[in-house]
Amino acid sequence: MAKVNRNEACPCGSGKKYKKCCGKQSVVTSIHELVNQELWDNLNELCVYTMENDPAVKRKAYAEKVIQIMDVYHTAFYKPDSNGVRLIERFIEKNHASMKRKQTRESIEAWMDVEVGFFEIVCWGQDKVAEIKNSITGNRSMVVFTEEEAADERLRKADFFAGMIGKWGSCYRFLPFPLQLSKADYKKMMEIAQSLHEQTDSSSFEEVVVSRYIDIITQFVEEPVDTMAAMKELERDARYQEVLALFRMHSGLAHRRDVIAKAERYWLMYCLNYNIKGKKMGIYAAALEYLIRDSPLFGVREQCTQKKIADKYGVSVTSIGKRLADLDEIWPAFFAMEQQIVDDSFSEGMVTDDILPSTVLFPLAERSTYEVTERLNSHGDIEDEQQLRDLLDKYVEASFEPETKQQQAQLLVYEAMEQASDVRLNLIEQALQLDPYNSDANTVKAFYEEDDEQALKYSQTAIRAAKERVGEVFLQEEMGSLWGHLSARPYLRALAGLADLYEMFGMEEQSIHVLEDILEANTNDNQGIRYELIRLYLECEQYDQAKALRNTFAEDAHFSMLYNDVLIHIGLHASRAHIEKLIQKAISANPEVAVLLEHPTSIPRDDNWSAAAIQYAEKHSLAWYGHEHWLQ
Repeated sequence: MAKVNRNEACPCGSGKKYKKCCGKQSVVTSIHELVNQELWDNLNELCVYTMENDPAVKRKAYAEKVIQIMDVYHTAFYKPDSNGVRLIERFIEKNHASMKRKQTRESIEAWMDVEVGFFEIVCWGQDKVAEIKNSITGNRSMVVFTEEEAADERLRKADFFAGMIGKWGSCYRFLPFPLQLSKADYKKMMEIAQSLHEQTDSSSFEEVVVSRYIDIITQFVEEPVDTMAAMKELERDARYQEVLALFRMHSGLAHRRDVIAKAERYWLMYCLNYNIKGKKMGIYAAALEYLIRDSPLFGVREQCTQKKIADKYGVSVTSIGKRLADLDEIWPAFFAMEQQIVDDSFSEGMVTDDILPSTVLFPLAERSTYEVTERLNSHGDIEDEQQLRDLLDKYVEASFEPETKQQQAQLLVYEAMEQASDVRLNLIEQALQLDPYNSDANTVKAFYEEDDEQALKYSQTAIRAAKERVGEVFLQEEMGSLWGHLSARPYLRALAGLADLYEMFGMEEQSIHVLEDILEANTNDNQGIRYELIRLYLECEQYDQAKALRNTFAEDAHFSMLYNDVLIHIGLHASRAHIEKLIQKAISANPEVAVLLEHPTSIPRDDNWSAAAIQYAEKHSLAWYGHEHWLQ
């Protein structure tokens, strides 16, 4: 940049001499930065001006602060007064004389034509700029994001936004910020807008979106996305199904139904949040297989190079890398969903009362996996993959007929776990008559015993029987990944049952030791053991152990862990500022828990509170005792 003479006109366009304008600054700032700052200042002033001149907007109460802020700006840009004049027009008229810089003035004047709608990212450019398309009008614009927004990887991966865009120098910007939407969120908002359009006399869908924008967002927040409907729609998507078909065909994991099921859930979660891009679905299938083999979460021990997987699917290694980066974005949501599966496994048909602890987990798909495994074991050696596929196809079509009392007993256990408490106990007793050493039956029976000694006897029998069935050598060889072996699951369930009984009998230290053993045996923690163990650590004020466990599962963003983080750092005497930061993070994840913990004697039993929040408050009341004041 050529040096500007002190007496020359300032290049910023103010009309002043350089020495009396930008030359006064100790550091020469670019015109772009000056305009950017002035626009932010005016945007903030517009917010204050609107609240001062339209008191009604201040009195409105919204469930989310973000909606209230959006309403202030929507009022400024679109709501005319009794004379038909909008607040943005009055604001410009009032401040026009102080808008010396031409670029600043022209941008603010253009705010009289702010565009509101739902936007799709077309592509990202350089320097925080992206091209977006208004899904309603088809208009395309170049928008600039803030440093913080552009640095947010989740935002950069988003396909959709809702908001208002206005002129910002040479580009546009979301005023005041974009609302990031998943694909399911976007469809839900469009459905709400369409419903409002059908209820009005307006022939223009665009007019309805503009005038009822705040109503649309409010209704969206109050009516969460119907995930089941979104899932059904995905099932009709040919590209979604093609990826699953290719994965099943080429992954070589058909014999691992638990892995296939988890992979399908992962792909489902991705597609609910992001658009499927491109035409070659083999790239997604290949990336999905690599991710599954590379991550210990899925329990697949046979790893494979990207090159080998790329050859299988007929795609390039580079393309796998790109799609793998996309798939990685869904990890936090997937972890949350997997935990929810554990949380909800009893309310969706497997267990219908509170007698059994959540850690005695019987996954919904385990029965079918057991039946296939028993058939394969009875078949003998399998020569190749094609023979395996043929057998699996045959097994799917024909029902399984148990041949031994052990098999009959195990099927009765699976059937029992689908029944209500009274029916379940009857089936469990039938199973024990057929096979007194069925581990699962003994584990469940223990929780129906009123006598403590008898309950412990059943639990210990369950552990001993499970060990004998799989063998000590096998348990040692597969230590760390036992849940991946169907035959070892009764052993893990038996240990979980014993740990829960110990806690019921007031033997917390013994319970802790058993839970630690389970985590050592199954490091992926499919049973959710970590949630019980960290709670006991906190109750026993073993904060160092709790922190070590939390570090092991650092990626777990479940709200319960965020509240546990608060207790850990209180116990370790962290700074008040750090603890308050953790509290805000926890409350943002689930504000209900904080309210329930502050009022532990009046935990509600109605449908207005989430079951998960109530459950956490009830189970962690002892750990939080004496610390509730931190949440005020």
